[in-house]
Amino acid sequence: MFILVGCLLFFCPFCLKNIYANKAEKCTFETEAVVDRIVEIRDNDNERIYTVVYSYFYNGESLTVCGPNSSRVPNMTEGETVKFFIDPNEPSDYYCPKEEKADNFVFIVIVFAGVASWAAGIGCIRNEYQNNTKI
Repeated sequence: MFILVGCLLFFCPFCLKNIYANKAEKCTFETEAVVDRIVEIRDNDNERIYTVVYSYFYNGESLTVCGPNSSRVPNMTEGETVKFFIDPNEPSDYYCPKEEKADNFVFIVIVFAGVASWAAGIGCIRNEYQNNTKI
């Protein structure tokens, strides 16, 4: 069981990085967005969730989008201007490099948790094998 969980924890962040890479590839129009506000809400477990609301202009049109929900406090402040890339075919689809930088720490922690879980599973199998061969 440890090995399965370890493999999932190890490979899941790489899949998320692939999603970021696909968004970065698709969102080619560079602009700047202003962090309009950071919305704090409570989920069903009464835990805080934060969402960043961005405003930007594309083809003379003002657009507002909400970033992903996160349990971590965003690494940006209201009124801050951030680098922003949007998909010219779907202007509400965006990629913000600063959001990805915030996820790098989580990425590393999850990968290490996966490796530790996998190693624990190997250790359990090794101990079980040694116990069975002594008899």
